[in-house]
Amino acid sequence: MANEGKTSILSGVILSYPVLFTPRADDNGKLKYSVSALATDPNTFNEAKTAALAVLTEKYGTVAKAKEMIKSGKVHWPFRKDVASKDGYSERGVVEFSSLSTIRKPTVVSRYAAAGSTKPEVITDETKVYGGMLGNVSYNAYWFEGPKKKGVSLGLNNVQVMGEGERFGAGASRAEDEFDVEEAATADLSDLESGADEEPDAIDDLADLK
Repeated sequence: MANEGKTSILSGVILSYPVLFTPRADDNGKLKYSVSALATDPNTFNEAKTAALAVLTEKYGTVAKAKEMIKSGKVHWPFRKDVASKDGYSERGVVEFSSLSTIRKPTVVSRYAAAGSTKPEVITDETKVYGGMLGNVSYNAYWFEGPKKKGVSLGLNNVQVMGEGERFGAGASRAEDEFDVEEAATADLSDLESGADEEPDAIDDLADLK
């Protein structure tokens, strides 16, 4: 990653589309881990925007030129306010969001310390992390240049899960919660037991089946 900025933390965001344990291929077929950070506070991304602008300023020489490139849409800017285009975002009070990704597997930790440690407990069960949870995300801003676009992105480092939240797409129910169960019937084998001493029927000649 060229022009890579220092590592910082997005605090108090809602996690969406978490791909943190098993990578998925992006549009170019490259395997990546990713997550979207959703902000309900308009100031959440202030530090990240400053870092991203610094990367562009380094690239184009002046702050004015960097801002011109952003406003003209000539470079990718990783912060989006089109929350209405995303299902469930407006209902959760989201005002802005950003997608972060990496080719390196991030570490996911709890807000609570591991037993006998002062460090956060590492989460390895991917079912414990879902879209809608609250969390903190560490990142770095960096310049990229590809065949179709160029600009600044936020590289995903690690994620800390801070609390439960309403799951996105919560309307989908689990099969085990929808259906009742009944005891399986036990087969009556008494008719088989009574003939246990009888000679079995001869097997017909199967030569014609070979």
